[in-house]
Amino acid sequence: MTTDVSPLLVRHQGRNIYQFLAQGLQSVVPLNRARDVQTPTDWLRETLPPVPAELAERYALWCGAPADRYAGVVPPHMVSYWGLALLAKVAGQAPYNLLTVLNQGCRVQTRQPLPLDEPIQAAGRLANIQNDGRRIRIAVEIRAGTKSVPDAQTIESMVTVPIKGAAKKGGENRQEPAFDTVGRWSAGAYDGVKFALLTGDFNPIHTLWPLARRTRHRGCILHGFGSLTRSYETIQNHGITIGDFDVRFVKPLRLPATDLEVQVSRDEIEPGQYAMRLCGTDGAVHLAGRFTKAEKEAA
Repeated sequence: MTTDVSPLLVRHQGRNIYQFLAQGLQSVVPLNRARDVQTPTDWLRETLPPVPAELAERYALWCGAPADRYAGVVPPHMVSYWGLALLAKVAGQAPYNLLTVLNQGCRVQTRQPLPLDEPIQAAGRLANIQNDGRRIRIAVEIRAGTKSVPDAQTIESMVTVPIKGAAKKGGENRQEPAFDTVGRWSAGAYDGVKFALLTGDFNPIHTLWPLARRTRHRGCILHGFGSLTRSYETIQNHGITIGDFDVRFVKPLRLPATDLEVQVSRDEIEPGQYAMRLCGTDGAVHLAGRFTKAEKEAA
């Protein structure tokens, strides 16, 4: 799948770019970091501008959704745009270098879609910080709504900070359910740049090939949310309407990538819940999680 994304969309990303850089640079200097944080923290509340209709349309198209799927509403996974600055600001309260954090996954509960033409009333807090001996796990919670839909979404985002020298955990032998492939998608070498133009997340590991080649990935990797949104819409295009979802970003997806398989469990893993995963041609799992199936099926 290749979708053109205009560089002019960067005009919608000023707030995200500024907040992402400001919090990242501030956290690099040890003297600027908080020494201790008690969780959960107080709620940080903000009023965010409406999501631009042009941006929402191009975002949905890049994700693989048909033009009428999100008419008048914000795609449920577009927190990667409207919530990015707030996520960075809240995570910046933790006493760690944000430039070393890894996005591990998210859980999104959608009671009603956010209207496209209304300011978003959002509140975020650090929900928890844990040290398991191998990494620091930082959980951020965001609640969002609008004037007409005051309690629309709850998002829980998990990021981690690796601990240098910590022993790696051995692989887990878990019994997996039977999966069926419901669709496939591919990503080009510069889809990281495209997703950055749509969300404001210009982390060099996703966008700058000369720098990314010097990392252990030997090249750019796609944003975790980019893999999520493409996989989410592939499932919807198969005729399944997703309700709430909870996913983990298991293995970075190096660009370019072709013939990625989106798989859904054949049967429920719990009442009303199905497993999902994204697999590469080598069988590696890049994304795994679960979702609830909404009553109304997608057209």
